[in-house]
Amino acid sequence: APVDGLREHTPAAYAITNVRIVPEPGKVIEKGTIVLRDGVIIAAGADVVVPADTRVIDLPGKTVYAGFVDPFTEMSIPPQVRRSGAAHWNELVTPEFDVARHFAVDEELNKKFRAAGITARLVAPEGGIIKGKSALVSTGTTDPSKAVLQSDIAQHVRLTIPRGRDRDNYPNSPMGAVALARQTFYDADWYGKAMAAYKANPNLPRPER
Repeated sequence: APVDGLREHTPAAYAITNVRIVPEPGKVIEKGTIVLRDGVIIAAGADVVVPADTRVIDLPGKTVYAGFVDPFTEMSIPPQVRRSGAAHWNELVTPEFDVARHFAVDEELNKKFRAAGITARLVAPEGGIIKGKSALVSTGTTDPSKAVLQSDIAQHVRLTIPRGRDRDNYPNSPMGAVALARQTFYDADWYGKAMAAYKANPNLPRPER
């Protein structure tokens, strides 16, 4: 829709000037400039030339540190939000769980991470043995559409069982967890080959979904 009123042409590039920069442990730039374009740092140093199209923010007396990345946190994904498709027969095998599709921003939690200097964190699905896909998320935004920095980081596997697992439910031991994960990968490999054979020869019976 057309803009109602004056248009705002806010620059997508910023220059933070006259700041003390700590780019890495043991290295300090007492008076420098940081240039960001589209949310990405493109230059940082004492002799950085500020591009003409940047918005300059002068911050003398401030110190800018590189942010930490928390390498592993978890979030719960309820089974009812499972992606479409056939579920595995065991509820601990959920490779279809995808943090990027269901991530919700928790601003209070983000404040705690930022207070510790953590600017990004890797979030994986909670629980399970073959758990699902993780995502790298930012701690600096409340906008869910911008919070996920990168999806599909890794498929996470935990070769043990959740605490409190009932002895009557399989698997109920670390050995059983390893066996289930191993058999699941064997089954997936077999299914891929069976489906390829079916596609090559449709007269064969179609593998069960």
